[in-house]
Amino acid sequence: MKTLLRLLFAACVAAAGVATASAQASLPIAEELRRVATLDRALDEGGVGGVLAATLPAPLIRSAYYAEILSTREPARRELEAAKRNFGLKLARALDKRGEQQQARVDAAERERQAVQMLDLADWLKAAPGYGNYLLFSRSESLATVPLVYLTADLDYPIAKITALRGRIVPMSEERALRVAVLHSEAPEPFVGALQGTSSEQDEQIAIAWGGRWKEMTNWFKARGITSDKRQRSALPENLAFFLDDEPLPEPFTTSHLWALKNHHALIYGQRDVMVRNLDSFMLYREKVGTFPTEPPQWWKDAPIDRRLDTALEAAFEHASKHLPRENGQRIGYSGPAMLYQQSQEGTVIDRETSEKRQAEAAKRRQSGKP
Repeated sequence: MKTLLRLLFAACVAAAGVATASAQASLPIAEELRRVATLDRALDEGGVGGVLAATLPAPLIRSAYYAEILSTREPARRELEAAKRNFGLKLARALDKRGEQQQARVDAAERERQAVQMLDLADWLKAAPGYGNYLLFSRSESLATVPLVYLTADLDYPIAKITALRGRIVPMSEERALRVAVLHSEAPEPFVGALQGTSSEQDEQIAIAWGGRWKEMTNWFKARGITSDKRQRSALPENLAFFLDDEPLPEPFTTSHLWALKNHHALIYGQRDVMVRNLDSFMLYREKVGTFPTEPPQWWKDAPIDRRLDTALEAAFEHASKHLPRENGQRIGYSGPAMLYQQSQEGTVIDRETSEKRQAEAAKRRQSGKP
């Protein structure tokens, strides 16, 4: 029964995406262009809030690869597809700025506003099953986790409100269904069958389906004596060209930096930030323990320094939680929650892409000899 429900749910997500795509395709090109131009101005004038306040549906943003295919088939769409992708890139860069802005110390009311706005944006983006929409949706959800960590660390902020906000981050079943819908919207034909089993098993089934077609593609080149460094997507038949991604990908691995490249392989396992799982662990710790202890137990203080396997904060978190009932047969985690709590007190909670961007900038400064 559970398997049937999962399959029905995935089918509903895919059907909704098809309906959205069909509705947008039925609009006159001039009307779509007008809507994208309105959203573009709203982003310039009011940022993310301006985009949401425009009350227009999210445009279906294709990959650069598929936008070119559409433009070749229908030359009249070239300007529209380019406009949608340009808007998507501007939004990705606006989210880069948001990532930096969220590093500032602000009060709980502002953290709540940040989280709500990113979750609203994620909801808006995922209504259209475009490649660009998925990447921007994932980025928005990732950014929402940062203020949610700070709110979780604030014992004066109600856990019920945090739970309600966290509940707006879509479950993995919906996220996976969206990935498959995006892949099938740009592939020459559907190649992922009905998914069954656990979450990880379903991702493996997507990987196997992709891998089978990818092997067909590499065999096509091998049969013609074409080495990997000479492969050209334009040489492939249409049913295999989709499975040749751009490689290697340049760092940093961020949505804005990789925007122009074809990287459909990334949708096999998805772009969900590990911060979502870390947030869940942090919330569970607060819910079950009720506080965030900072004083390590006496046994830790008495232990020789070279025998202390945990930090003082980790030892405090472990000591406060070790007598609690197990969750799903396992003890409540303490190391991850201790790390997030420490980061929240230091003001260093950060999402993956902002971290990637900062690391790349630091590496560039080191190479140039700048501090």
